[in-house]
Amino acid sequence: MADSIRVRNDDKYLNIESPGPYLARVVNNIDPMRQGGLEVELLQPVGGQESANRQLFVVKYLNPFYGVTDINVNGSDPNDFNQTQKSYGFWFVPPDTGSLVMVIFVNGNTGQGYWMGCVQDIYMNYMIPGNAASNSASDQTRDQDETQWKDSVKSTKEVFGTGFVPTGELNRRSIGSGNTTVNPEIDAMRKPVHPMAKVLADQGTITDTVRGTHTSSSRREAPSNVFGISTPGPLDKRTNAQKGTIGRTDNKVNKFVSRLGGHTLIMDDGNDRFLRKYKPNEGPPEYADLEAGENGGLVDLPHDESFRIRTRTG
Repeated sequence: MADSIRVRNDDKYLNIESPGPYLARVVNNIDPMRQGGLEVELLQPVGGQESANRQLFVVKYLNPFYGVTDINVNGSDPNDFNQTQKSYGFWFVPPDTGSLVMVIFVNGNTGQGYWMGCVQDIYMNYMIPGNAASNSASDQTRDQDETQWKDSVKSTKEVFGTGFVPTGELNRRSIGSGNTTVNPEIDAMRKPVHPMAKVLADQGTITDTVRGTHTSSSRREAPSNVFGISTPGPLDKRTNAQKGTIGRTDNKVNKFVSRLGGHTLIMDDGNDRFLRKYKPNEGPPEYADLEAGENGGLVDLPHDESFRIRTRTG
């Protein structure tokens, strides 16, 4: 395990001219205080550094909503719930190492740094917020079970009986990670099959577009009609799971880096490019494809309008 994020003495802090914001890369997310702090590397010089390592700073979590009862009006009995402080609010796990964040330093004091938001990696938001299915899934999928990724590769349609399955993100390294220009063909490129496909197949819902697969991705349309939250899921520690060397330059460690995908909450206002042909009490769930030139359809019943909650294991 990597060392926890460093805690510097006050006399080691730099005072910089501008409070920011600054773009930074996460190099360590193990906070010994367990309050969501990060150690980050600024991606631009701020002046006064003695070496490149002085570009590393510890920044606290700037929570969008948090509260705690006033310690000054509570009692001191450690066994009495009535007398202790109560906290409440919003919490999400810190981002993985390698993620980009925006940070600020109060009055330019690097001892009072906060990370206030995450910067999306280009094109990397297809899985948000609910691991949507795609017709652009890879033609092949690597065999897997609960303990390992295997060497054998099989046909996606042969394994799942369909090519419309949940997928991961497009592998940017396979197309050049520096590609940041608008590419209208990007969503049609093949993406690897998500482990959720196996879960749905085991449940018998892989071809069920109500209880199983869905299209609720933040990339489905612009502006998006999809809202929701997804957790990253646990690190994949199965045999042959991806490993990488991460952390500070002076303390790199080799560890598991892939994630299994997590729990999801989706609020989808629907895909208005597909409209239901009949009311639920009048006929089956058939949809008119407006982009293909089909006429008709009920404008108040778009496809995939739904509220979904799903655990990582289905």
